[in-house]
Parts: sequence; C-alpha cells; structure tokens
Amino acid sequence: MCWRHVGIGTTFNGRFAAHQHVAASAIGQTVNSDGTRTWVTTGPWQLFVTGPGGFSASADDKGRLDTILPRSGAYSFSIGPCAVWGNQGTVEICAN
Repeated sequence: MCWRHVGIGTTFNGRFAAHQHVAASAIGQTVNSDGTRTWVTTGPWQLFVTGPGGFSASADDKGRLDTILPRSGAYSFSIGPCAVWGNQGTVEICAN
C-alpha cells in the first residue's frame, strides 16, 4: 500500500506495525539564495523517519528511504533541508 502527497508539507505521521517494510521518497522545489524557487532535478529532497524506542533512518544519496520498522507505533517522516520547507513537492510512502 502506498500513500502519496503532492503539495506543501514538512512532516507526515502514521501508525505502522512491527517489521513492516517501508520505502519512501520525496522530491520538489527548493529556495535559492536569491529567493527564487527551482524544481530540484539534480537530487531529491532529504527524507528521515523517526519512531518508537528512538528509531531513526534516513534516505540514501539517491533519496530512497528503505527500512524495516522495528516496533509497532507512531512514526514521523520529515523532509529537508530547510530550503525545501514550504515548497511544492511530492512525497511517497509505501509499506508492506
């Protein structure tokens, strides 16, 4: 099952079961130092997940987060760097 958000957002929360495999990615606009916005095509947004028991994982250099969740509970996915906050983008989170 996959969930996709297109628009503005920085944090995405959900409940997952122990030992679920989660794959996620995020890409979109960034704000340049001169205030203009550019759609990021040379690299994806950074993506992180945190959860119960101090669990955390982050996306690889290609922007793909791929992990097995250790515990059941609430998990929070967040994007970075701060230059992408408030910008249009696409976040996709898949779990099985």
